[in-house]
Amino acid sequence: MVKCWGTRARISQRMDRQLTAAAGPDLRSKLPKRQPRSLTVSMFFCAISLFTLSWDVFGNFEIGSLNLKISALGFVLAMVTSGQSNPLVVRSPAVQVVLRVSGALVLTLLVASLLSNHVSDALGQTGRVVIGAVVPFIGVVLSIRNTQDFERCLTWFIRGMLAASLFGFYQLSAYYLHLPQLVEYTGESGGVGRIAAFSYEPATFGQMVLMGMAAVIALAKIRSVRVPVLVMSILIAAALLANTRALLLTMPVFLLLAAPKVLSSRTRSRLFLFAVGSVYILIVVLLVAPNALEFISSQFLSIFDPNEASSNARRLTQYSIMLDMISENWLLGIGPGNLFYEVSTIDQNVFDGGASNEVVANNIWLQAMSDGGIILAGLHIALVSFVGTKLYLARDDATRTFSAAWLALILVSGLIGSDFYTPARWVLLAFACLASVNDVKSPTKLK
Repeated sequence: MVKCWGTRARISQRMDRQLTAAAGPDLRSKLPKRQPRSLTVSMFFCAISLFTLSWDVFGNFEIGSLNLKISALGFVLAMVTSGQSNPLVVRSPAVQVVLRVSGALVLTLLVASLLSNHVSDALGQTGRVVIGAVVPFIGVVLSIRNTQDFERCLTWFIRGMLAASLFGFYQLSAYYLHLPQLVEYTGESGGVGRIAAFSYEPATFGQMVLMGMAAVIALAKIRSVRVPVLVMSILIAAALLANTRALLLTMPVFLLLAAPKVLSSRTRSRLFLFAVGSVYILIVVLLVAPNALEFISSQFLSIFDPNEASSNARRLTQYSIMLDMISENWLLGIGPGNLFYEVSTIDQNVFDGGASNEVVANNIWLQAMSDGGIILAGLHIALVSFVGTKLYLARDDATRTFSAAWLALILVSGLIGSDFYTPARWVLLAFACLASVNDVKSPTKLK
């Protein structure tokens, strides 16, 4: 029996080789090939970068005045070691549009830098845009060859956010128990401690958690499986404990954009039951701790209070100063990195930061007008319009999920922060573009 089975196997192998040869070179060229070693190295660096993407204050390198993060270095190495790229990915319409717009963005910043009053600071800030935005986008795109690579990238990013969230739980517990926090953060909001994990501040961490939620939902859609409840519960808990008002506005917008397009009717009904259960739990909490309602309402209403001293009143003053300055430099702005020098002559107590790369407008649109005038702001609008009209309206569920998260962060969080060129935003944009390469549910599409 063994000898007979071996003979049948050899005959079957011989017939397969004959059929493959008879099919001609076209079929053989489409068969999966062994990946070069450089691709494995590129994926390794890309995975490290995605795992550490939220690490702002942990594991960084100081090179002169430049604070180089592990993720930034990893994306550079991923881009350098990527080897031969997949034409189907690089030449896809979405990737091509983003590359062209990003090239126009960098060119505009270079021109504005050369015409600014402080050229060296402006060029340095332009270099940070390239390293912090363009390089992460290209590094992720070049590292992806097929659906398995894409799933691997998403998996490592989700693992990184889970690790940061779990550390955040310890960080908050240590704050109240007076234990070593390892990465110290003692800030409060409404008299309650909050999570920053490895990020500079809770607002940044909360936005990263939202990206993690989008990645979990998209990966489940790509694999045609259910969204893991435990993973989502950890991320939701981390988002709530970050206790940031910006996330209170951004999260509902993300859910409103993503739910109608991604979630099935059965899933939406379950979410409705979950919401009803949450209301009952909230009622019980209010009966046990009546002051909780006052805290929740005050935190939410403070978002719309223009006289709120910790951030709202200060930001409104900043916006007024920025609008006056932009009205005099509307075409190409004052150049990136020059805001520090301009506001130092106006009001030194309104803007934080003691260097040209630290003073920001706390609004991506005012920041764009300051750095590159109406031309740069127009390019921002063009990119947002492309994501909203092409990627968000795509048929693929994963593409819509990533696009919904990106739009929510840009359109809501971008109103109170100058973080258009952060690596996280451009990695999320790369995910949306990669998911739009045909249909990533079929592995053969990306091979």
